Amino acid sequence: MFLIIYLLCCSLNNVSAYLSERINSQLPEDGRLNFTGLAAKYGLQTEEFDVITEDNYILKIFHIQGDRTKPILLVPGATESADAYIIRGNTSLSVALAREGYDLWFMNVRGKKYSRRHLNLDPHEDMAYWNFSFHEIGIYDLAANIDFVLNKTSQSQITLIGFSQGNQVWYVLGSMKPEYNGRVKAVIALAPVAFQSHARLPESWSLLNNFLRRTGNEELFPENSSIVTVGKAICSQLIAGANYCLNAFLFPISGYNPNEVEPEFMPVIIGHSPRSVARKVIDHMVQVRNSRRFQLYDYGMAANLKKYGSTMPPEYPLKEITTKVELLVGPNDQQAHIKDVQILKQTLSNSSYHEIDKKLWGHVDFVWGKNMNKHLFPLVLNLLKMYN
Repeated sequence: MFLIIYLLCCSLNNVSAYLSERINSQLPEDGRLNFTGLAAKYGLQTEEFDVITEDNYILKIFHIQGDRTKPILLVPGATESADAYIIRGNTSLSVALAREGYDLWFMNVRGKKYSRRHLNLDPHEDMAYWNFSFHEIGIYDLAANIDFVLNKTSQSQITLIGFSQGNQVWYVLGSMKPEYNGRVKAVIALAPVAFQSHARLPESWSLLNNFLRRTGNEELFPENSSIVTVGKAICSQLIAGANYCLNAFLFPISGYNPNEVEPEFMPVIIGHSPRSVARKVIDHMVQVRNSRRFQLYDYGMAANLKKYGSTMPPEYPLKEITTKVELLVGPNDQQAHIKDVQILKQTLSNSSYHEIDKKLWGHVDFVWGKNMNKHLFPLVLNLLKMYN
């Protein structure tokens, strides 16, 4: 408990840039390089564009050029940026898809290191910048990125690949703005988070959310915060530090699988994840778990009545989603739990269920697994061929 309180307190104060840079310099190269640097290292050329959302957030999107008739938009999870799809180097999904000739677009949601701009608000000065949950990421960020890619490629439809909350935001958009179903031909849903009543969310998340709310802090894991810097310092130390971080933090919430995430890879992970998350995103996730409903954000009875016309927030109308969703599930996934994904499948009107044939396959193995090329990519590539 002391450690949790200590880390929470530390997270509210930025450490010196010198100390942060010094620790960063000790990370392996793949832990230091940004997306474009990693792409170049592994033989891929990238372009960068700015995408402006309806509510004035400025988002970075990366492009690895391929056959423009086969565009794919890759959407990261809650604590990730586009880096998640490339930090495994030659074993990364981005490299595998590029070799198959797909036209790849990598989304970065608001608040992350590549997407911290706004036409009017400063994320460091204006608390209003952080007034969003995964609802706004779906309604605004995902919508703007889909439209941007369609415009750039002159196509009428794209394929989505999402990881974790990268799928949740599609369920928001596809249900609340059904017209987007016509713009997405299929969704390849890796570790598809939606319902979370069986998810192993850290119990400290509720405490963390309340702590941040009381102290007026809306951002968790800021880039130069002490919690991030201390995490890098500990988790990058082979072997004891890396083992500690895997067994104390990552495996409990992802699913224990030392075959896929080895201690030697932890210093690369910690160079990229976790990164900035809005408090309201965490709050919304906790609400979904506790309510056992995939529902809109709960503002409290009085505010709900004013906003929604009822004291309880409505559920997302998932039956409105007509796009085919391919649900890829890990038997040992502690975030997109099999039981929750089965509820999702029963709720969606057009989906298929695919369970990875590895008993220990967990949540992060879908993007960081050492053997993704053997156990995951063949399925992903076969599904993509069905739609392209």
